[in-house]
Order: sequence, then structure tokens, then C-alpha cells
Amino acid sequence: MRLTKYSIVVIVSVLLVIGFAYSIHEKRLLEEYERSDRKLGNATVIATYGKLPEFENDEQKQQWYANLDEVKNRVRSEMPPYLRPEGPVIGYGYNLEGYVTVTFLEGTVIEKPLMDEIYGMIDEEAEGMGIQEVPVIFKFGGLLQLDAR
Repeated sequence: MRLTKYSIVVIVSVLLVIGFAYSIHEKRLLEEYERSDRKLGNATVIATYGKLPEFENDEQKQQWYANLDEVKNRVRSEMPPYLRPEGPVIGYGYNLEGYVTVTFLEGTVIEKPLMDEIYGMIDEEAEGMGIQEVPVIFKFGGLLQLDAR
């Protein structure tokens, strides 16, 4: 196959168009993620505590996720008094930004001392692992509705 100036221009143009289209798609996905994370789907952020670390590479981020998973597991035995039906928490875990998440049922009145208490419990477990000022997001959310079909 013989490459001419014209075929090289066409190939480069096609690659640029594909790259541009991919860039637009990637930007839209990122914008959608950022919108959903601030609003968190149907959830609204109430407060954030702690400090999110900065990551220099993917390995550090993956290790951070593993640490958050361990924190989540360590507080499991202490969470039942806060979980529905005894308490207002409908879920907890962590998100892709690197925060521990605590979700309260939408419409529930939440007082700061309750968030302080839950944060203190989570932070204590994190400190036991060497994590200072673990980042936690408190948010409102709804219960999952399963389709009867």
C-alpha cells in the first residue's frame, strides 16, 4: 500500500475526529459523574468532615479505597443503633472520590450532634489504622424501590 500526502492527511484527520469525539464523550461522562456526586443521584449532601488526601497515582488511590473498605468493616458492629429502623441511617460505605459516605433517609431531621457522634466513631476506627481526619460525607437519600415486574 502506497501512502500519499492525501492518505496521510485523511488518516490524521480521522484520528483527530475520533480523538475529539472521545474527548467530548469523556468530558460528558465526567460532568455527569460530578453532577451526580454533588447531588449524589437523588441524594443531597448535608455536611463533610475530615480531609480528602491527594493521590499521586492510581496505586495510592487503590490503597486508599482498600483502607476505606477496612474502615467500613471496622465500624460495622457499631452501626446498628444508627441504622433503620432504630436510627435514621439507611446506608454507609465509600464513594469514588475517596469519602466514607453515611446516608440518612430523605426528609429526616438530622442534628449536628448525631453527625458528630457518627463521625467520631468512624474517625476513631480510622485513627486506629493510622488515618488522620478521615473524610466523611453525610447525605440524604431515598430507599431503593424495587420494580414489581
